[in-house]
Amino acid sequence: MSVEAGMESLVAPSKLHPALAAGRPITVICSKYSYLRKMMIDGKCGVSVENGYSMTQTKSIRLLNSDRKLAELMNKASRKYLQSNFTQPIIASQYFCVLQHFSLSSIT
Repeated sequence: MSVEAGMESLVAPSKLHPALAAGRPITVICSKYSYLRKMMIDGKCGVSVENGYSMTQTKSIRLLNSDRKLAELMNKASRKYLQSNFTQPIIASQYFCVLQHFSLSSIT
């Protein structure tokens, strides 16, 4: 999946969560400032490549194709990352905190 440089704070790839749910390694083309890069590092579930470095992306895909052990580790890490960060209770709690913050902000 990819996110154009300068768009990283405005959009989220629609394929991200289904890929995590499927337990697949993820390769992302994004800015070095993108939250997606941090996700790949924190979750150990994929590889991020800076925009414009297509050869690095190709090497990453080939590595995952040839190193089945690494791919399997990332498969498991993807699913685990999703379950640790994006379940309905977690997302609902985050929404509640945002709503609570803004409702308290409007009172003061």
